[in-house]
Amino acid sequence: MKIRPWLGLVVLVGMLPAGGTRAQDTTRTAPPTRTVAERLQDASLAAYVRKALADDPRLRAFDFEAEAEAGVVTLFGHVDTPEQAARAAEVARRVPGVRQLTSELVVMSSPARLEPGGPPRAPGGTEAAPAEPPSARYHTVASGESLWIIARRYDTSIRAIKRLNNLTSNTVRPGQRLRVR
Repeated sequence: MKIRPWLGLVVLVGMLPAGGTRAQDTTRTAPPTRTVAERLQDASLAAYVRKALADDPRLRAFDFEAEAEAGVVTLFGHVDTPEQAARAAEVARRVPGVRQLTSELVVMSSPARLEPGGPPRAPGGTEAAPAEPPSARYHTVASGESLWIIARRYDTSIRAIKRLNNLTSNTVRPGQRLRVR
């Protein structure tokens, strides 16, 4: 008989002996798992961390993910500089309920250097492209919102929002962060 866990259930696969005898219970006690309430608390903490990062003006241009388990939060995502990674960790640590923080943030580029009298240059001498225009603005979709509602709020068009976010449909989901300018 084989024991196969599937979606938190144990499925026993095998044959019963002929003659109506019962199979012996050979299952082992499963390790304790987190309760539904604990998992909801973890999901809530991760959401609070993501919201705090999205609310920070220096970090809202980045897309972070957070996982939490019993107050231990792990941050995932990409930033441009080590200073932004440190700022993200600082913001996340200030969220109530975070006992410990692990950062898995990836710094994507080396800092650009300034040439006197010229535009910023990357270390290889080529012009550095700005990550976001200074007027970039973001919106986190709330439950019940549509692209039409968001476009009206920011005095823009649905087409412009779709273009800025590389969207192919008008479907948005709560918690999704959209660039609106």
